[in-house]
Amino acid sequence: MNKKTKENYIKLADYFYTKNGLNEDNITPKKITDALKNCADEYRPAYWRKLRNALAYDQTVKEFKKTADRINETKNPLTAADAPTMLKRKIKPKQRRVKSINQDDYSKVLSKLNKDDKELQAALTIANLVGCRPAEMLNIEIDLPYEILIKGAKVNDKGDRGLDRKLTLDYADTFAIQQAVDVLKKGDTDNFKTDIMHRIQTRLDTLTKSVFPRRKARMTLYSFRHQLGSNLKASGLSRVEIAYIMGHQSTKSVSVYGNRRSANGKIAVT
Repeated sequence: MNKKTKENYIKLADYFYTKNGLNEDNITPKKITDALKNCADEYRPAYWRKLRNALAYDQTVKEFKKTADRINETKNPLTAADAPTMLKRKIKPKQRRVKSINQDDYSKVLSKLNKDDKELQAALTIANLVGCRPAEMLNIEIDLPYEILIKGAKVNDKGDRGLDRKLTLDYADTFAIQQAVDVLKKGDTDNFKTDIMHRIQTRLDTLTKSVFPRRKARMTLYSFRHQLGSNLKASGLSRVEIAYIMGHQSTKSVSVYGNRRSANGKIAVT
Protein backbone atom coordinates (compact mmCIF):
# COMPACT_ATOMS: atom_id res chain seq x y z
CA MET A 1 0.00 0.00 0.00
CA ASN A 2 1.57 3.29 -1.05
CA LYS A 3 1.64 6.51 0.96
CA LYS A 4 -1.14 8.13 -1.09
CA THR A 5 -3.50 5.19 -0.57
CA LYS A 6 -2.87 5.28 3.17
CA GLU A 7 -3.65 9.00 3.28
CA ASN A 8 -6.85 8.50 1.29
CA TYR A 9 -7.93 5.65 3.57
CA ILE A 10 -7.51 7.83 6.67
CA LYS A 11 -9.45 10.66 5.01
CA LEU A 12 -12.21 8.29 3.92
CA ALA A 13 -12.49 6.78 7.40
CA ASP A 14 -12.68 10.21 9.06
CA TYR A 15 -15.48 11.23 6.71
CA PHE A 16 -17.34 8.00 7.46
CA TYR A 17 -17.14 8.61 11.22
CA THR A 18 -18.36 12.19 10.87
CA LYS A 19 -21.19 11.23 8.50
CA ASN A 20 -22.42 8.60 10.95
CA GLY A 21 -22.05 10.71 14.09
CA LEU A 22 -19.20 8.64 15.49
CA ASN A 23 -16.52 10.24 17.63
CA GLU A 24 -14.06 9.24 20.34
CA ASP A 25 -16.80 9.53 22.99
CA ASN A 26 -19.33 7.13 21.46
CA ILE A 27 -17.53 4.99 18.88
CA THR A 28 -17.60 1.20 19.32
CA PRO A 29 -16.72 -1.73 17.03
CA LYS A 30 -20.41 -2.62 16.69
CA LYS A 31 -21.42 0.93 15.77
CA ILE A 32 -18.77 0.99 13.04
CA THR A 33 -19.79 -2.33 11.50
CA ASP A 34 -23.52 -1.55 11.82
CA ALA A 35 -23.03 1.76 10.02
CA LEU A 36 -20.93 0.02 7.38
CA LYS A 37 -23.66 -2.54 6.69
CA ASN A 38 -26.40 0.10 6.72
CA CYS A 39 -24.74 2.11 3.94
CA ALA A 40 -24.31 -0.87 1.57
CA ASP A 41 -27.08 0.32 -0.74
CA GLU A 42 -25.45 3.75 -1.15
CA TYR A 43 -22.37 2.47 -2.95
CA ARG A 44 -21.25 0.03 -5.60
CA PRO A 45 -19.87 -3.19 -4.03
CA ALA A 46 -16.31 -2.30 -5.08
CA TYR A 47 -16.48 1.10 -3.36
CA TRP A 48 -18.07 -0.48 -0.28
CA ARG A 49 -15.07 -2.83 -0.06
CA LYS A 50 -12.75 0.15 -0.37
CA LEU A 51 -14.61 1.82 2.51
CA ARG A 52 -14.31 -1.35 4.60
CA ASN A 53 -10.58 -1.51 3.86
CA ALA A 54 -10.19 2.14 4.84
CA LEU A 55 -11.94 1.63 8.16
CA ALA A 56 -9.91 -1.49 8.93
CA TYR A 57 -6.68 0.30 8.09
CA ASP A 58 -7.61 3.31 10.22
CA GLN A 59 -8.37 1.10 13.22
CA THR A 60 -5.11 -0.80 12.69
CA VAL A 61 -3.16 2.46 12.71
CA LYS A 62 -4.93 3.36 15.96
CA GLU A 63 -3.81 -0.04 17.32
CA PHE A 64 -7.34 -1.44 17.67
CA LYS A 65 -6.53 -4.74 16.00
CA LYS A 66 -9.64 -6.60 17.20
CA THR A 67 -11.84 -3.83 15.79
CA ALA A 68 -9.94 -3.96 12.51
CA ASP A 69 -10.39 -7.74 12.36
CA ARG A 70 -14.11 -7.39 13.02
CA ILE A 71 -14.39 -4.82 10.21
CA ASN A 72 -12.49 -7.06 7.80
CA GLU A 73 -14.83 -9.94 8.61
CA THR A 74 -17.94 -7.83 7.91
CA LYS A 75 -19.80 -8.98 4.80
CA ASN A 76 -21.75 -6.75 2.48
CA PRO A 77 -25.39 -7.62 3.31
CA LEU A 78 -26.42 -7.08 -0.32
CA THR A 79 -23.82 -9.32 -1.95
CA ALA A 80 -23.42 -12.06 0.65
CA ALA A 81 -24.03 -15.57 -0.70
CA ASP A 82 -27.06 -16.00 1.53
CA ALA A 83 -28.50 -12.52 0.90
CA PRO A 84 -32.23 -12.65 0.04
CA THR A 85 -33.32 -11.52 -3.41
CA MET A 86 -35.05 -8.43 -2.04
CA LEU A 87 -31.70 -7.19 -0.70
CA LYS A 88 -29.75 -8.03 -3.84
CA ARG A 89 -32.15 -5.84 -5.79
CA LYS A 90 -30.90 -2.87 -3.77
CA ILE A 91 -27.37 -3.14 -5.17
CA LYS A 92 -26.51 0.20 -6.74
CA PRO A 93 -26.27 -0.30 -10.52
CA LYS A 94 -22.90 0.07 -12.16
CA GLN A 95 -22.38 3.29 -14.04
CA ARG A 96 -22.57 2.66 -17.77
CA ARG A 97 -19.66 4.15 -19.65
CA VAL A 98 -18.71 4.21 -23.28
CA LYS A 99 -15.62 2.22 -24.22
CA SER A 100 -14.42 4.42 -27.03
CA ILE A 101 -13.95 8.14 -27.47
CA ASN A 102 -15.80 9.78 -30.32
CA GLN A 103 -13.75 12.90 -31.10
CA ASP A 104 -16.86 14.95 -31.94
CA ASP A 105 -18.35 14.03 -28.55
CA TYR A 106 -15.08 14.88 -26.83
CA SER A 107 -15.05 18.28 -28.54
CA LYS A 108 -18.63 18.92 -27.34
CA VAL A 109 -17.65 18.08 -23.77
CA LEU A 110 -14.64 20.39 -23.92
CA SER A 111 -16.75 23.20 -25.35
CA LYS A 112 -19.19 22.97 -22.43
CA LEU A 113 -16.49 22.54 -19.77
CA ASN A 114 -16.28 25.37 -17.27
CA LYS A 115 -13.01 27.10 -18.12
CA ASP A 116 -12.42 27.72 -14.42
CA ASP A 117 -12.47 23.99 -13.71
CA LYS A 118 -8.74 23.51 -14.19
CA GLU A 119 -8.78 20.20 -12.32
CA LEU A 120 -11.21 18.50 -14.69
CA GLN A 121 -9.33 19.96 -17.66
CA ALA A 122 -6.10 18.51 -16.24
CA ALA A 123 -7.59 15.05 -15.69
CA LEU A 124 -9.00 14.97 -19.23
CA THR A 125 -5.63 15.99 -20.65
CA ILE A 126 -3.83 13.15 -18.87
CA ALA A 127 -6.55 10.61 -19.69
CA ASN A 128 -6.55 11.56 -23.35
CA LEU A 129 -2.76 11.35 -23.71
CA VAL A 130 -1.82 8.29 -21.65
CA GLY A 131 -5.04 6.49 -20.68
CA CYS A 132 -3.87 5.73 -17.15
CA ARG A 133 -6.18 4.89 -14.26
CA PRO A 134 -7.62 7.95 -12.47
CA ALA A 135 -5.96 6.79 -9.24
CA GLU A 136 -2.56 6.96 -10.96
CA MET A 137 -2.73 10.55 -12.16
CA LEU A 138 -1.52 12.24 -9.00
CA ASN A 139 1.57 10.04 -8.78
CA ILE A 140 2.92 10.61 -12.28
CA GLU A 141 6.56 11.71 -12.27
CA ILE A 142 7.87 13.86 -15.11
CA ASP A 143 11.36 13.62 -16.57
CA LEU A 144 11.52 16.34 -19.21
CA PRO A 145 11.88 16.55 -22.10
CA TYR A 146 10.33 13.24 -23.17
CA GLU A 147 9.63 10.76 -20.36
CA ILE A 148 7.04 10.17 -17.66
CA LEU A 149 6.82 7.50 -14.97
CA ILE A 150 3.35 6.22 -14.07
CA LYS A 151 3.27 4.41 -10.76
CA GLY A 152 0.77 1.55 -10.90
CA ALA A 153 -2.27 1.96 -8.65
CA LYS A 154 -2.68 -1.80 -8.28
CA VAL A 155 0.91 -2.67 -7.39
CA ASN A 156 1.00 -4.88 -4.29
CA ASP A 157 3.68 -6.18 -1.94
CA LYS A 158 3.78 -9.55 -3.72
CA GLY A 159 4.62 -7.89 -7.02
CA ASP A 160 2.03 -9.88 -8.95
CA ARG A 161 -0.42 -7.05 -9.65
CA GLY A 162 -0.08 -3.68 -11.33
CA LEU A 163 2.99 -2.22 -12.95
CA ASP A 164 5.05 0.96 -12.85
CA ARG A 165 5.87 1.98 -16.40
CA LYS A 166 8.10 4.58 -18.03
CA LEU A 167 6.63 6.05 -21.21
CA THR A 168 8.01 8.35 -23.88
CA LEU A 169 6.01 11.20 -25.46
CA ASP A 170 6.92 14.22 -27.52
CA TYR A 171 7.95 17.35 -25.65
CA ALA A 172 4.64 19.21 -26.01
CA ASP A 173 2.65 16.29 -24.58
CA THR A 174 5.16 15.68 -21.76
CA PHE A 175 5.01 19.35 -20.79
CA ALA A 176 1.19 19.31 -20.93
CA ILE A 177 1.12 16.33 -18.57
CA GLN A 178 3.54 18.06 -16.19
CA GLN A 179 1.25 21.09 -16.02
CA ALA A 180 -1.82 18.89 -15.54
CA VAL A 181 -0.22 16.90 -12.71
CA ASP A 182 0.79 20.16 -10.98
CA VAL A 183 -2.85 21.33 -11.12
CA LEU A 184 -4.11 18.07 -9.59
CA LYS A 185 -1.52 18.09 -6.82
CA LYS A 186 -2.37 21.69 -5.96
CA GLY A 187 -6.05 20.76 -5.63
CA ASP A 188 -5.35 17.63 -3.57
CA THR A 189 -5.71 19.10 -0.09
CA ASP A 190 -7.18 17.96 3.21
CA ASN A 191 -9.91 20.61 3.02
CA PHE A 192 -12.38 18.28 1.28
CA LYS A 193 -14.37 15.27 2.47
CA THR A 194 -13.59 13.28 -0.67
CA ASP A 195 -10.38 12.85 -2.65
CA ILE A 196 -9.78 15.00 -5.70
CA MET A 197 -10.19 12.25 -8.30
CA HIS A 198 -13.60 11.30 -6.90
CA ARG A 199 -14.68 14.94 -7.09
CA ILE A 200 -13.40 15.27 -10.65
CA GLN A 201 -15.17 12.13 -11.83
CA THR A 202 -18.41 13.35 -10.24
CA ARG A 203 -18.10 16.67 -12.07
CA LEU A 204 -17.40 14.90 -15.35
CA ASP A 205 -20.51 12.77 -14.82
CA THR A 206 -22.59 15.91 -14.23
CA LEU A 207 -21.10 17.56 -17.30
CA THR A 208 -21.72 14.63 -19.65
CA LYS A 209 -25.30 14.34 -18.37
CA SER A 210 -25.93 17.92 -19.40
CA VAL A 211 -24.24 17.50 -22.80
CA PHE A 212 -25.87 14.12 -23.59
CA PRO A 213 -29.06 14.03 -21.45
CA ARG A 214 -30.65 11.11 -23.33
CA ARG A 215 -27.68 8.76 -23.23
CA LYS A 216 -27.46 5.99 -20.67
CA ALA A 217 -23.78 5.29 -21.35
CA ARG A 218 -21.52 8.33 -21.24
CA MET A 219 -17.87 9.30 -21.31
CA THR A 220 -15.80 8.74 -18.15
CA LEU A 221 -12.07 8.98 -17.48
CA TYR A 222 -11.93 5.21 -17.93
CA SER A 223 -13.35 5.58 -21.44
CA PHE A 224 -9.98 7.02 -22.48
CA ARG A 225 -8.26 3.95 -21.06
CA HIS A 226 -10.45 1.71 -23.21
CA GLN A 227 -9.68 3.90 -26.22
CA LEU A 228 -5.94 3.58 -25.59
CA GLY A 229 -6.39 -0.20 -25.44
CA SER A 230 -8.17 -0.12 -28.80
CA ASN A 231 -5.48 2.00 -30.39
CA LEU A 232 -2.68 -0.19 -29.05
CA LYS A 233 -4.36 -3.37 -30.31
CA ALA A 234 -4.59 -1.88 -33.81
CA SER A 235 -1.00 -0.59 -33.71
CA GLY A 236 0.78 -3.88 -34.33
CA LEU A 237 2.53 -3.86 -30.95
CA SER A 238 2.95 -7.19 -29.17
CA ARG A 239 0.70 -8.19 -26.26
CA VAL A 240 3.69 -7.79 -23.94
CA GLU A 241 4.27 -4.21 -25.09
CA ILE A 242 0.55 -3.41 -24.81
CA ALA A 243 0.38 -4.89 -21.31
CA TYR A 244 3.37 -2.79 -20.24
CA ILE A 245 1.94 0.49 -21.56
CA MET A 246 -1.43 -0.27 -19.90
CA GLY A 247 0.26 -1.14 -16.60
CA HIS A 248 -0.62 -4.86 -16.48
CA GLN A 249 1.55 -7.65 -15.07
CA SER A 250 -0.19 -10.21 -17.26
CA THR A 251 -0.93 -10.18 -20.98
CA LYS A 252 -4.28 -11.79 -20.13
CA SER A 253 -5.47 -8.41 -18.87
CA VAL A 254 -5.02 -6.93 -22.35
CA SER A 255 -8.37 -8.43 -23.38
CA VAL A 256 -10.21 -6.30 -20.81
CA TYR A 257 -9.56 -2.98 -22.53
CA GLY A 258 -10.44 -1.89 -26.03
CA ASN A 259 -11.32 -3.38 -29.38
CA ARG A 260 -9.17 -2.83 -32.47
CA ARG A 261 -12.34 -1.97 -34.43
CA SER A 262 -12.77 1.12 -32.21
CA ALA A 263 -9.24 2.39 -32.85
CA ASN A 264 -8.87 5.98 -34.02
CA GLY A 265 -5.14 5.73 -34.69
CA LYS A 266 -4.06 8.25 -32.06
CA ILE A 267 -1.26 7.01 -29.77
CA ALA A 268 0.80 9.58 -27.88
CA VAL A 269 2.96 7.12 -25.91
CA THR A 270 5.68 4.59 -26.65
